[in-house]
Amino acid sequence: MRCAILVAFPLLVASCGQPPGSVPESDPVSESRPSPSIDSPEAPPRNVMAGRGRDLYMHDYSPTDGELRDPTFWIHADSDQLAEGEKQWSLQGTRAVIYRDDEEDLVVEALEGEVDLDRQVAELRGAVRLTVGSLIVDLEDLLWDNEKGTVTSGRPIHLVDENMQLDAESLLIERDEGLLVLGEGSGYVRLTEPAP
Repeated sequence: MRCAILVAFPLLVASCGQPPGSVPESDPVSESRPSPSIDSPEAPPRNVMAGRGRDLYMHDYSPTDGELRDPTFWIHADSDQLAEGEKQWSLQGTRAVIYRDDEEDLVVEALEGEVDLDRQVAELRGAVRLTVGSLIVDLEDLLWDNEKGTVTSGRPIHLVDENMQLDAESLLIERDEGLLVLGEGSGYVRLTEPAP
C-alpha cells in the first residue's frame, strides 16, 4: 500500500494546476535541481545514519542495589555516522570525559574516533590530547576500556606538567587506582622547586 501511495502522490502533484486529462510537458523542479547520482560525492551513503552534535555515554554496570549511577565516560562529537547493521559509531571532532569518583576527571580531545557501546570501548585518534589538572599528555591515539577502567596507548606519547617532561613509547592509566604507567620513557622530573 505504501508503494502505491508514494507512486500516486508524485503523479497527483505533477498534474495539479493542469486541465483535466492533460500531462505537463516537463517537470520544472527536476530541471532546476538535478538529483545527484548515487555514486556522486553529494549523495549520502546508503544505509548510514549521520548526525551532528551527538553525545554518547558509558556507565559502570556493577550492581548498585537500585541506586542510580553516574556515567563513567561521556563523549561529544561534532559529527557522526552509524552504518546499518554496525554497532560502532564513527565520530569526528570529539571531546570526551572519563569521570573519576572524588578525583579530577580526565578530559580527552581528538580529531576522530570510534565508540562501540556493546563492547564498552572507545578508540580516539588524531592529535589526541589528554589532560588531568595541569598534566597534559599528547598522543597519536588511545583506547578507553570502560569495563577495565583503563586508558592505553602503544604509540609514542609526550607528557608535560609543571615540574616534568617525559617521552614514552606506551601509556597505561588505571582510572580507579589513579595510576599512570609509562613504557620505555625518557625525560626529566624536577624534585625541588627552582630557586627564585
